[in-house]
Amino acid sequence: ADQTRQGRRVLVFTQADDPDPSRWDPVRPPSSRPLAILIFREELRSDAEDTLRRLTDAQVDLKVISGDDPATVAALAEALGIASGTVLSGPEIQAIDEATLVVEVDRARVFGRIAPEDKRRLVTALRTGGHYVGMTAVEEGRPVQVVDLPVTEPGDVAGMAIGAAAGVALLEAIGRAVA
Repeated sequence: ADQTRQGRRVLVFTQADDPDPSRWDPVRPPSSRPLAILIFREELRSDAEDTLRRLTDAQVDLKVISGDDPATVAALAEALGIASGTVLSGPEIQAIDEATLVVEVDRARVFGRIAPEDKRRLVTALRTGGHYVGMTAVEEGRPVQVVDLPVTEPGDVAGMAIGAAAGVALLEAIGRAVA
């Protein structure tokens, strides 16, 4: 848990004492012995702080939504200068009604263990609360197409490119506007 709160991912590999999975209890894992522990540290992009500062200066309300562990996401958000405060997880979001979600999504800055279907609810709640929504995604240090955009289509959602891909995104947007 300490590694997670420091923004690291922890994977534990074990070997079950009983090699036959048909005898495993789905509620209680079989006894096992640890084989290896891998700890990964997320690398922040070198231009991330400047980009986020510029967005904040432009009065953009930043929120971090990720499928990663909420504690890991909160640590990374704080490293970027985004105060985490209230952190909501996918299971917490799934347990609350729509009216409560509109209030909670406005208060929270960080969301972890968020599945694509949770993103739809988050976008809908933000739009209901009067927010415009923009999304970007980064994979292997490069901005990528927002793969969850079809899941979030109930609102006015803008896919945003940050960094080197911004020029390409601008040209694509101009091409669409002209077409």
